[in-house]
Amino acid sequence: MSFPLDRRDFLRASTFATLQALFLPTCQARRIEPTRRVVVIGAGMAGLTAARRLSDAGAQVTVLEARDRLGGRIWTDRTLGIPVDLGASWIHGVRRNPLTKLARELKVVTRETDFDGIRILDHDGRAVPQEMQARLLRLSTQLFAEVESRAEEKERDPSVGRLFDEILEENEPDAVTRRGLGWFRDTQEVNFAVNLDGLSAWYGDSGEEFGGNDHLFPTGYDGLTNGLARGLDVRLGEPVEAIEHDESGARVRSASGVHRADAVVVTLPIGVLQAGRVVFSPALPKSKQAALGRLGMGVLDKVALRFPRVAWPADVDLFGHVSKRRGEFPTLLNLAPVHGEPVLVALVGADFAHRLEKGSDAEAVEGLVAVLRRLFGPELPAPVDARVTRWAADPWALGSYSHLPPGATPQDRETLAAPLGGRLFFAGEATEAEYPSTVHGAHLSGQRVAREVAKALA
Repeated sequence: MSFPLDRRDFLRASTFATLQALFLPTCQARRIEPTRRVVVIGAGMAGLTAARRLSDAGAQVTVLEARDRLGGRIWTDRTLGIPVDLGASWIHGVRRNPLTKLARELKVVTRETDFDGIRILDHDGRAVPQEMQARLLRLSTQLFAEVESRAEEKERDPSVGRLFDEILEENEPDAVTRRGLGWFRDTQEVNFAVNLDGLSAWYGDSGEEFGGNDHLFPTGYDGLTNGLARGLDVRLGEPVEAIEHDESGARVRSASGVHRADAVVVTLPIGVLQAGRVVFSPALPKSKQAALGRLGMGVLDKVALRFPRVAWPADVDLFGHVSKRRGEFPTLLNLAPVHGEPVLVALVGADFAHRLEKGSDAEAVEGLVAVLRRLFGPELPAPVDARVTRWAADPWALGSYSHLPPGATPQDRETLAAPLGGRLFFAGEATEAEYPSTVHGAHLSGQRVAREVAKALA
């Protein structure tokens, strides 16, 4: 069984854009004089991709990273005894995806996740019958198709959530059907990392997609970022405070002092840019500030639990939880099939994730364990260890990934990506109009910005 509306599927790909993207990974940055200096801000996928390309092209590259680790919103944690990705988890669509090629080059193993085999459980632990699953899938597909159809008729951009509720009320489903459709909504609010009331019905997911299934990294997503960083001058614990640029060059002020450069690549998450954590001189153009103001930054959090033993079906990759409470742990990733270890990871998004972040780690774990005991039985043992993420509160991210609220358009991403004065360049998933909100989008933006910098410094 598949989710009816993946965040990459809301609007379909154009043939031209897809073909264009397929050629991007093979386009190399032109040679750069070795005297040219480039400062890259951020050691996430976009920053490390750009730094790798520019360094390979001959530039002197310094990467400044505020955290004490590489990866940014790629964060592989090993404190539970196995690699658990607490940020990005999957290659979304492995066919012709540049990350598939990168993983192969770096000899990083991937494993397919069986989304079609998801086991959906009602709030009391009873399995939702296959015929009911098929009916709910059909109804949810029809509902979201009607959302798209009605959105096209509106003179102003409505939210997906508003139209969803409007259609649901018109059809007056019974309580069981309503709860089932509510689960589909919950999964989308995890996928998009935002309440559907805050997602544009016109452009909510105007990005393209790669074909094929989604793959996890059994040894950790950081195999990619660590591989890209090998041999680069990456300075951790270096938060950037200000960036100046003019005709003579650029200056970046960080915790250790001033770094002079011929070009600066900014890959900061938009949450950080929106919060004004970095001062630009001159100030960013009003058009770029306006685009930033229209874009949204969502939150997808995870609660990972290790148990003394596997006390749930060990051969199922994913469980769906149809809760009576909106947004409550709708998706559970089972890592037992991947590692043979008793680890479950709950994914939560949007409003529920924000509420979870306001409480303690112990409260989040207690709430999840209560759900798991309803689903798998009261004999489920207490977890022996846990990790809880707080991406909205993370000072170096202030969210998980970007989205388009009502009133925003893909043009806002392009405006954010536009370079300034031949000195200041922008990359990151939020600047990628065709593959936004994904790691492969961040990777492609790093390739793009490397070409832009190389052209400017030629």
